[in-house]
Amino acid sequence: MDEDAGDRNPPPDRLEEALDLIKRTFEHAPFSTCVFDGNGRYVWHNAAFMEAFGDGPPPPEFDFLEDPIIRSAGYGPLLEEVRKGNPVRIPEIWYDVKRHDPRFEKSRPSCITGFIFPLKRADGTVFCYFVFHEDVTERERAREEALRAERLAAAGSLAAGIVHDFGNMLTGIVGLARLLSEEPGLGEAGRKRVETIREAGEEARDLVRRLKAVSREGGGGTAPVDLHETVRKVCALARHALPGSVRIEASLGAEGSVIAGDGTQLHRALLNLAINAGEAMPEGGRLGFATAEVEGDDGAGQLELRVSDTGEGMAPELRDRIFEPFFTTREGEGAGLGLATVREAARRHGGAIRVDSAPGEGTTFTLRFPLTG
Repeated sequence: MDEDAGDRNPPPDRLEEALDLIKRTFEHAPFSTCVFDGNGRYVWHNAAFMEAFGDGPPPPEFDFLEDPIIRSAGYGPLLEEVRKGNPVRIPEIWYDVKRHDPRFEKSRPSCITGFIFPLKRADGTVFCYFVFHEDVTERERAREEALRAERLAAAGSLAAGIVHDFGNMLTGIVGLARLLSEEPGLGEAGRKRVETIREAGEEARDLVRRLKAVSREGGGGTAPVDLHETVRKVCALARHALPGSVRIEASLGAEGSVIAGDGTQLHRALLNLAINAGEAMPEGGRLGFATAEVEGDDGAGQLELRVSDTGEGMAPELRDRIFEPFFTTREGEGAGLGLATVREAARRHGGAIRVDSAPGEGTTFTLRFPLTG
């Protein structure tokens, strides 16, 4: 440490006295508290800090005045103000320590806001820095969820407005194609062309049905559905639809597997997840289905289904948008409705869906449904 830096720090006895006061004041505070010396090096943290960041204190070489996460978020000027001895508020940022330092294996990405307060001596030099964090991850996720719900509602209103007229037009097209195919003088070649028109019309009608699901209209009836049997059928179809390089496995460990719902909608939702997983593994890999009985927040039994792949994985900015209607990463391929309808299927069955993914680490969709009986 250079001579100037040494002058910025108090004598050891005064530092110990100050730290003792800090510890007694903030040890059990409900918000994360960390103290750095006048050079930006770690000195102390409280219990809430460990709950927020999970892996222990920053390493000795860490200089919080050069925090790479805060600077990469565009808030470098705030750190310069702190360096001058001015207190600053840290706006909400997503803080992912593990991404910048793999040693922090237990650290989890979190949205934080905070306040940095330099404590000065009488001569104006900084004695130490108090850094207070508040974990607002759940609040931010709730806000993002509300925004997604608004977008879904808007897309649903748009879909509902066109479904009726579009469905009528398709009914006419498909019906006329069937009548035309029965014309005696049509010939084999003409009959094949008409059949192609009819098949295209049927596919378009299927898209209309999916639009109805997104717009929260329509839907099949409710009946007991054995989800294990549905998974087995989806696996059988997926083995034909996906390349042989994709290994499909099912570990159906839940004792109870019957839920109340629409078997057709659930089958379509799980097949959507399987096809998406296959497309994420162009070089092959593993697609797994696993079930378990878990307890919900209300204490009731739930059936948990995990659909996982060993594919490319997703960056956070992509992962946060995959359930949006009409969002797709494959321009020109599909309508971008697949995962939106999967999410809607989970909602219609009183359940929920979560996605966990990172680039190069594959993707896991976790669905939960209330068990019957």
